[in-house]
Amino acid sequence: VFTQRPPLRSVEGAASISDSCSGELQYQSDGLQIWYGDGTLVPGSQGLCSGTSSRQNVVFVPWKGHPGGTFLFAAISMTGPGVDPIAPGTDCIRTYTYSLIERLPNGAHGITQKNVPLAPDRAPYGSEMIAATATKNRDGYWVLTYDSNVGDILAYRVDGAGVNPVPVISSAIGMTAVGQMQI
Repeated sequence: VFTQRPPLRSVEGAASISDSCSGELQYQSDGLQIWYGDGTLVPGSQGLCSGTSSRQNVVFVPWKGHPGGTFLFAAISMTGPGVDPIAPGTDCIRTYTYSLIERLPNGAHGITQKNVPLAPDRAPYGSEMIAATATKNRDGYWVLTYDSNVGDILAYRVDGAGVNPVPVISSAIGMTAVGQMQI
Protein backbone atom coordinates (compact mmCIF):
# COMPACT_ATOMS: atom_id res chain seq x y z
CA VAL A 1 0.00 0.00 0.00
CA PHE A 2 1.43 3.35 -1.03
CA THR A 3 1.36 6.13 1.54
CA GLN A 4 2.24 8.65 -1.15
CA ARG A 5 1.98 8.87 -4.94
CA PRO A 6 3.79 5.89 -6.52
CA PRO A 7 7.14 6.86 -8.10
CA LEU A 8 6.39 5.14 -11.40
CA ARG A 9 5.56 7.63 -14.13
CA SER A 10 5.81 6.67 -17.77
CA VAL A 11 4.73 8.16 -21.06
CA GLU A 12 3.83 4.74 -22.47
CA GLY A 13 5.22 1.43 -21.21
CA ALA A 14 5.80 0.17 -17.69
CA ALA A 15 5.78 -3.18 -15.90
CA SER A 16 5.15 -4.62 -12.48
CA ILE A 17 5.32 -8.05 -10.90
CA SER A 18 3.52 -9.38 -7.84
CA ASP A 19 4.06 -12.38 -5.59
CA SER A 20 2.23 -15.32 -7.19
CA CYS A 21 0.77 -16.45 -3.85
CA SER A 22 0.02 -13.29 -1.86
CA GLY A 23 -0.47 -10.84 -4.73
CA GLU A 24 1.87 -8.39 -2.99
CA LEU A 25 3.56 -5.98 -5.40
CA GLN A 26 7.27 -6.86 -5.63
CA TYR A 27 8.73 -4.58 -8.30
CA GLN A 28 7.77 -1.95 -10.85
CA SER A 29 9.76 -0.30 -13.63
CA ASP A 30 9.45 2.42 -16.24
CA GLY A 31 12.45 1.12 -18.21
CA LEU A 32 14.91 3.57 -16.68
CA GLN A 33 14.98 2.22 -13.11
CA ILE A 34 13.28 -0.31 -10.81
CA TRP A 35 11.38 0.27 -7.56
CA TYR A 36 10.41 -2.18 -4.84
CA GLY A 37 6.70 -2.65 -4.25
CA ASP A 38 6.78 -0.05 -1.46
CA GLY A 39 8.06 2.60 -3.86
CA THR A 40 11.72 2.72 -2.79
CA LEU A 41 14.40 2.48 -5.46
CA VAL A 42 16.20 -0.85 -5.99
CA PRO A 43 19.93 -0.12 -5.43
CA GLY A 44 21.90 -0.11 -8.65
CA SER A 45 18.84 -0.03 -10.90
CA GLN A 46 19.29 3.46 -12.28
CA GLY A 47 20.58 3.74 -15.84
CA LEU A 48 18.72 0.86 -17.44
CA CYS A 49 19.01 0.74 -21.23
CA SER A 50 15.38 1.38 -22.09
CA GLY A 51 13.13 4.37 -21.78
CA THR A 52 9.60 5.51 -21.19
CA SER A 53 8.66 6.03 -24.85
CA SER A 54 7.96 2.49 -25.97
CA ARG A 55 4.56 0.85 -25.82
CA GLN A 56 5.97 -2.40 -24.37
CA ASN A 57 9.32 -1.28 -23.01
CA VAL A 58 9.84 -3.72 -20.13
CA VAL A 59 8.59 -7.06 -18.83
CA PHE A 60 9.41 -8.88 -15.58
CA VAL A 61 9.96 -12.65 -15.59
CA PRO A 62 10.46 -14.71 -12.39
CA TRP A 63 13.58 -16.87 -12.26
CA LYS A 64 12.23 -20.40 -11.75
CA GLY A 65 13.88 -22.24 -8.87
CA HIS A 66 15.53 -19.11 -7.48
CA PRO A 67 13.28 -17.55 -4.82
CA GLY A 68 13.37 -13.79 -5.13
CA GLY A 69 15.23 -13.92 -8.46
CA THR A 70 13.55 -11.81 -11.11
CA PHE A 71 14.63 -10.78 -14.60
CA LEU A 72 13.68 -7.47 -16.17
CA PHE A 73 13.80 -7.54 -19.96
CA ALA A 74 13.91 -4.20 -21.73
CA ALA A 75 13.14 -3.14 -25.29
CA ILE A 76 15.07 -0.34 -26.89
CA SER A 77 13.78 3.12 -26.26
CA MET A 78 12.47 4.91 -29.29
CA THR A 79 13.85 8.11 -27.68
CA GLY A 80 16.28 6.72 -25.13
CA PRO A 81 19.92 5.65 -24.97
CA GLY A 82 21.39 5.44 -28.42
CA VAL A 83 19.07 8.21 -29.65
CA ASP A 84 18.79 10.74 -26.84
CA PRO A 85 20.99 10.11 -23.76
CA ILE A 86 18.28 9.57 -21.15
CA ALA A 87 20.68 7.50 -19.06
CA PRO A 88 24.01 9.37 -19.19
CA GLY A 89 27.02 7.33 -18.17
CA THR A 90 25.62 4.00 -19.37
CA ASP A 91 27.17 1.86 -22.08
CA CYS A 92 23.93 1.15 -23.86
CA ILE A 93 23.84 -0.28 -27.35
CA ARG A 94 20.72 -0.35 -29.51
CA THR A 95 19.49 -3.84 -28.65
CA TYR A 96 17.24 -5.60 -26.15
CA THR A 97 18.75 -6.14 -22.69
CA TYR A 98 18.00 -7.86 -19.42
CA SER A 99 18.90 -7.18 -15.80
CA LEU A 100 18.68 -9.56 -12.85
CA ILE A 101 17.42 -8.80 -9.35
CA GLU A 102 18.58 -11.33 -6.73
CA ARG A 103 18.90 -11.71 -2.99
CA LEU A 104 22.20 -10.19 -1.89
CA PRO A 105 24.45 -11.57 0.89
CA ASN A 106 22.97 -8.99 3.32
CA GLY A 107 19.46 -10.39 2.71
CA ALA A 108 18.22 -7.44 0.66
CA HIS A 109 17.48 -7.67 -3.05
CA GLY A 110 19.50 -5.78 -5.63
CA ILE A 111 20.80 -5.79 -9.18
CA THR A 112 23.43 -8.49 -9.80
CA GLN A 113 23.48 -8.28 -13.62
CA LYS A 114 22.59 -5.11 -15.50
CA ASN A 115 21.92 -4.24 -19.14
CA VAL A 116 23.09 -7.61 -20.49
CA PRO A 117 22.56 -7.38 -24.28
CA LEU A 118 20.49 -9.95 -26.15
CA ALA A 119 21.82 -10.70 -29.65
CA PRO A 120 24.53 -7.99 -29.57
CA ASP A 121 25.71 -9.26 -32.97
CA ARG A 122 22.45 -7.88 -34.44
CA ALA A 123 22.85 -4.41 -32.90
CA PRO A 124 21.50 -2.00 -33.66
CA TYR A 125 18.24 -3.93 -33.68
CA GLY A 126 14.94 -3.92 -31.97
CA SER A 127 11.55 -2.35 -31.75
CA GLU A 128 9.38 -1.15 -28.90
CA MET A 129 7.79 -4.59 -28.55
CA ILE A 130 8.62 -7.25 -25.99
CA ALA A 131 6.39 -9.93 -24.45
CA ALA A 132 6.67 -13.02 -22.26
CA THR A 133 4.65 -16.17 -21.75
CA ALA A 134 5.01 -19.38 -19.73
CA THR A 135 6.42 -22.44 -21.49
CA LYS A 136 3.99 -25.24 -22.35
CA ASN A 137 4.97 -27.35 -19.32
CA ARG A 138 5.37 -24.26 -17.08
CA ASP A 139 9.03 -24.93 -16.23
CA GLY A 140 10.12 -21.56 -17.57
CA TYR A 141 9.18 -18.69 -19.85
CA TRP A 142 9.62 -17.49 -23.40
CA VAL A 143 10.59 -13.85 -23.89
CA LEU A 144 9.83 -12.61 -27.40
CA THR A 145 11.55 -9.69 -29.11
CA TYR A 146 11.22 -8.30 -32.62
CA ASP A 147 14.03 -7.33 -34.99
CA SER A 148 12.40 -4.77 -37.24
CA ASN A 149 15.51 -4.56 -39.46
CA VAL A 150 14.93 -8.02 -40.95
CA GLY A 151 11.47 -9.00 -39.74
CA ASP A 152 12.43 -11.71 -37.22
CA ILE A 153 10.85 -12.63 -33.90
CA LEU A 154 13.51 -13.85 -31.48
CA ALA A 155 12.25 -16.10 -28.66
CA TYR A 156 14.56 -16.53 -25.65
CA ARG A 157 13.97 -19.36 -23.17
CA VAL A 158 14.27 -18.41 -19.49
CA ASP A 159 14.34 -21.26 -16.96
CA GLY A 160 16.20 -22.42 -13.84
CA ALA A 161 19.51 -22.17 -15.72
CA GLY A 162 18.87 -18.51 -16.56
CA VAL A 163 18.52 -16.85 -19.96
CA ASN A 164 19.46 -18.97 -22.96
CA PRO A 165 21.35 -16.49 -25.18
CA VAL A 166 20.56 -18.50 -28.35
CA PRO A 167 17.08 -17.53 -29.54
CA VAL A 168 14.57 -19.49 -31.57
CA ILE A 169 14.08 -17.30 -34.66
CA SER A 170 10.86 -17.04 -36.67
CA SER A 171 10.17 -14.83 -39.67
CA ALA A 172 7.47 -12.19 -39.17
CA ILE A 173 7.91 -9.91 -42.15
CA GLY A 174 5.32 -7.16 -42.30
CA MET A 175 5.30 -6.09 -38.65
CA THR A 176 6.34 -2.54 -37.80
CA ALA A 177 8.82 -1.36 -35.16
CA VAL A 178 6.14 0.40 -33.11
CA GLY A 179 3.07 -0.99 -31.43
CA GLN A 180 2.59 -4.03 -29.25
CA MET A 181 3.10 -7.76 -29.42
CA GLN A 182 0.31 -10.07 -28.28
CA ILE A 183 0.65 -13.74 -27.45
